[in-house]
Amino acid sequence: MPGSKRSLADLARSEPLPARVPAFATKDVPVEKVSPNPRNRRRLDPSAAKFRELVSSIALMGQLEPCAVVTRNAYVGIFPEDDAAIAHDQWYVQVTGARRRAAVLELGVANLDITVKDDLAADRATFLAATATENIERAGLNPIEEAEAIEDLVVELGEGRLAAARLSKDPAWVSRRRNLLKLAAEVQDLLRSGEVSARLVRDLHKVPLTDQMMELQRLRAKDPDPPADDEVGEKPRLPVGNRLSPVARAINRLGGTPEGLAKTLRAQFDPQQLAELVKYLSEPL
Repeated sequence: MPGSKRSLADLARSEPLPARVPAFATKDVPVEKVSPNPRNRRRLDPSAAKFRELVSSIALMGQLEPCAVVTRNAYVGIFPEDDAAIAHDQWYVQVTGARRRAAVLELGVANLDITVKDDLAADRATFLAATATENIERAGLNPIEEAEAIEDLVVELGEGRLAAARLSKDPAWVSRRRNLLKLAAEVQDLLRSGEVSARLVRDLHKVPLTDQMMELQRLRAKDPDPPADDEVGEKPRLPVGNRLSPVARAINRLGGTPEGLAKTLRAQFDPQQLAELVKYLSEPL
């Protein structure tokens, strides 16, 4: 009835509204209350081996690393055009941890561990940079998805060098990845599928679109197995002496420097495995 008062029992049974959810703290919440990130360029493949490993890991040990989220109100405050994409009874929007969220949903686990970080929704560029960094640093994107995520940030900030600063990358690094979006659709498809490396096609944008596939065939015939990483060879490797032991050779293959090793391990391990690795490395010798 109009003007009637709600009892204390009614208030206790009612769900908290998004505005009343605190914009801080680490907690576990019903997974259905967390919306996927509408600005995430990653296309999740449920059949991918690494995702299947993550599902198995969470089934065995639970979720070891929380997902970073922002409150719904904070997200819609910077992306009002996405309001319709997020259900009004969802309290949060996921920033990082898309695969963890998907794995929890697949397993039918009721709750998702989250850390609320509304500072990541301070403005559009900050949110886009956080989303892109999560995927780039963990090798979660194929080269075209990575380029698209970077381009989103460049469009928001207006300049490639500003995007590079937000991502703590060199401007040339940003330019090389943006150049991938200048490639013919057929070449981009090969990059998405992993059939060719970003290094092989790094200068192909200089060739007319109609000639790029022919030039790619020539490049593949000349160098059929190039390094997948276009930063290979740019940094000094770990000194291992004149005679390389099997361990030293393995270290060089994995990247040679601590940074290179970390980058390779991020590409090969899922977040659960990385969390375990950090735990063991932190233990006293």
